[in-house]
Amino acid sequence: MTYQLRSLITVPFLNQRQQRSRKLFLKKYALLCAALFCFDAVQAQNIDYVDASFSVEYNNQSTQGESRLMIQQAHNRYEVNFELDHWLLSSGQKATFEMDQCQVHPISYISTNKRPLKNETIQTLTFDRDHKKAEYSSEGEQKIFDLDSPLYDPLSFFFEARCDLMAGQTEFTYPLIHKGKKEPTAIK
Repeated sequence: MTYQLRSLITVPFLNQRQQRSRKLFLKKYALLCAALFCFDAVQAQNIDYVDASFSVEYNNQSTQGESRLMIQQAHNRYEVNFELDHWLLSSGQKATFEMDQCQVHPISYISTNKRPLKNETIQTLTFDRDHKKAEYSSEGEQKIFDLDSPLYDPLSFFFEARCDLMAGQTEFTYPLIHKGKKEPTAIK
């Protein structure tokens, strides 16, 4: 089954480039969240396949790029690809994880970002549940995180949140590794 998702992102002009990039980053996560939560109750437990595309508007003008969300599932293993193409930022994220009874177990994550006149940045996360370690790597920086309690990557936690929303919860926090830091991410 293929879903078409057309969303518009309007980002007002901001003086600082960092604010503009952060705003786009937050908007793309809002779009991903909306896409994952928009499916009806019949499809609630498993998402087998999604291929959704959307466009971005900047100052009420459509941008040239096309953005896409793809989800594939086989035998409780998910692959999620999220790509945002905009003249200010090209961003791609790919997460692989297993999901058993609404328990998400991340396996790997890669994020690539390219801004005009800047080098491309690549961040990776590898989760080793057997040794209870997660390894983060980006531009020569490496960090190890303990997995004594659940930790998520910036994509897989949406699936855990989706299950919690379907169970009737309205507020929750998920610990995730983002840009080499362990951060609590709250959803209300």
